[in-house]
Parts: sequence; C-alpha cells; structure tokens
Amino acid sequence: MRKQIQERIQRATSYHDKLLVYAQVYHSFTRGDFIPGGCPILNTAVDADDTNPLLKDKAARAVIRWKTGIENLIKAGIEAGELKPDINTTETALSMIALIEGGIMISKVTDSPANLDIILASVHNLVDNLKL
Repeated sequence: MRKQIQERIQRATSYHDKLLVYAQVYHSFTRGDFIPGGCPILNTAVDADDTNPLLKDKAARAVIRWKTGIENLIKAGIEAGELKPDINTTETALSMIALIEGGIMISKVTDSPANLDIILASVHNLVDNLKL
C-alpha cells in the first residue's frame, strides 16, 4: 500500500495533488482494488491496542510514519509557495488519517462503499482548503 502511494505521489506535479493521492488511493477501496481484509493499520490497531504491545507499537509506528509523510508534503508545499503558510501540519495530517481510517471502518461495518466516498470528499475538501 505504501509503495503504491509513494509511486503516485512521485508522479503528482503539485503538493496539492500529492496530498490528494491519499484520498485517491483509498477511494480505490470502494472499487474492489483494496487489500483483502481491509486496512492493515486499522485492523492491527483495533485488535492489538489492549492485547499485544508489540503489534500496537508496529501500528503506532505506521501511523506516525504516515503522519510525518503528510506533514512533510505540507511543509514542502508551503516552502514551494503552493500552500497557505499558516497550516497546522500536525492537525491536518492527523485529521486526514482519522478521516480515512474512520471512513474505511464505517464503510466496512455498514457494507456501504458510498460512506467512504462521502468521507473521502471531506479529505478532498480539507486538502483543497490548504491551497493559497
């Protein structure tokens, strides 16, 4: 999953488009192209948070790596003059992750891919609001 995201980020031509890659890749979840069983980070976090400290740590590191990647894209976009200079990078990154992971959970538990589409539209709006 991370490899697919990184390849698409490298092909994107603006930082806005690079940030939208996350919504686009997870949108493919609703089209049957997603990893069978759902999101491994979400599944591991939910299953291991109170029962398996080693797996919990792996899930936490994955979330932190994801957060850092988004923060770095935002910072680079600010430096390139593409994104607003006053963005709270941590808040934005965590919000994107929470929307995506929550959307996956809601979509899976309700058997409604449309619910993820609605939530990913919120991610798209969030990213759109970062532009100058």
